Amino acid sequence: MNATEGMRGRVLRAIGAEGLGQLLNMAVRLLLIPLFLSAWGTQAYGEWLILTAVAAWFSLADLGGQIYFINRMTESWAKRQMEEFQKVFAAGMFLFGVSSTVLMTLAAVALMLPGVPSWLGVENTPSSVARWVLLIVSFRVLASLPLGLLLGVYRATGAQATSVMYGNLMLLIQLVSGAAVLWWGGGMVLMACTEVIGLALVSALVAFDLRQRLPAEIRLFSARLPDMRIVRQALVPSLHFLSIQFAMAAMIQGCVIVVAKAMGPYEVAVFSTMRTIANVVSRFLGMMSHSAWPEFTRLASQKDSEKLLGLFRSIFFASVVAGLCYLTVLQLFGSDLFDIWLNKQLPYDWLSMFLMGVFVIFSSNWTLGGNLLMATNRHHDFAKIQLPVNVFALVVCYLGGLLYGLQGMVGGLIIGQSVPMIWFTAWMLARSGWPREARYMVGQSLLVALLLPLFLNAWAALLATVVFALIGARRLWFGQRGLGI
Repeated sequence: MNATEGMRGRVLRAIGAEGLGQLLNMAVRLLLIPLFLSAWGTQAYGEWLILTAVAAWFSLADLGGQIYFINRMTESWAKRQMEEFQKVFAAGMFLFGVSSTVLMTLAAVALMLPGVPSWLGVENTPSSVARWVLLIVSFRVLASLPLGLLLGVYRATGAQATSVMYGNLMLLIQLVSGAAVLWWGGGMVLMACTEVIGLALVSALVAFDLRQRLPAEIRLFSARLPDMRIVRQALVPSLHFLSIQFAMAAMIQGCVIVVAKAMGPYEVAVFSTMRTIANVVSRFLGMMSHSAWPEFTRLASQKDSEKLLGLFRSIFFASVVAGLCYLTVLQLFGSDLFDIWLNKQLPYDWLSMFLMGVFVIFSSNWTLGGNLLMATNRHHDFAKIQLPVNVFALVVCYLGGLLYGLQGMVGGLIIGQSVPMIWFTAWMLARSGWPREARYMVGQSLLVALLLPLFLNAWAALLATVVFALIGARRLWFGQRGLGI
């Protein structure tokens, strides 16, 4: 097997594992929610969501460093620098161990304060139960940080699919144990414990597997003092990763607030439902992009710019075709599927749904470019630009809602976020030494924009998708052969 076939196999295996993970995520949502409601009732389930959402913020305890350390380990492995690989791992474990211990101590002290559950809007759940749930779920979130770095070892060594499958195993344990607790009438504390049990089991399996899998000279679990030089080097790029995560969270939550302010709660329900549908394809497109991440890091560290360009074009083209197929399905069957799913409880706004699909396609375009920057730790400018652009997008979204309703709001997101982020990301790619990737991203995005009027008609959309896929596949095939891929 040559290097290219190995890379292609790793990416395809990762996509398959990520696809299984998405199915498990959907199963958790679709199967557990009815059990929650029947076992606990709406009020108790809502308070459970509040408590777990509060604890979820502790995931920021890694300060964005998890991505940085995994990138560094991938680079070290690709260059066969085994000593550096172990130093980076030890520095990451030290940083996450310190941050987790400090935050867990602060959380335990804070939970002793009177009135904490009521401050959060938790009224019916007994105070002692709410405190235990917060403590247990917070511990689970913080303990997942070292596990995330352990799973990152698989990504760094070319076994990303294995890393994803361990994550899938944790989801499966959560699904089965959670369903059992609810079925037998268990309470919130027991439900919180099931998440810790899954984490402990997977952590033990990962530690055992890595001991057997890694070469003898790699001793991840031996006592080793952290290299504080690496810890210091990690702080600034890690905070940039953290700012990207914060900007994304601000955009996701800010959209709901903006819709509520401009149009009211009814439109919030319609908008959120449309976004739920759009997120199905968005996660699929993101899955393909994420699967290529370790290969971006490896190829960049080896300075193999030709294969990196070929991989970037392949993932980009597949994402665009998948997005156009999604638009076609919306035009052909969107209204009927929407009515069947919700039993006509909400109206189907075909133009708003179409614009939401366009937003997803353009978002996946610049996200892939951003992933290339982040995979190679060249994300400093990318991190700085996201929050201002997202704030601008929310302003345009609000004005669009005031002037043109829901369609104006979604159009505002396209104009306010997608368009500037495509151009800014292309500029940053070109500055970072990837001008061909930048030109390809902008060119394909402009081509999609020119094709969009055809998608206003269902059959024209189908024809345009087929023609785009055939012509694009032919050009990509001969381009790949010219690159020696």
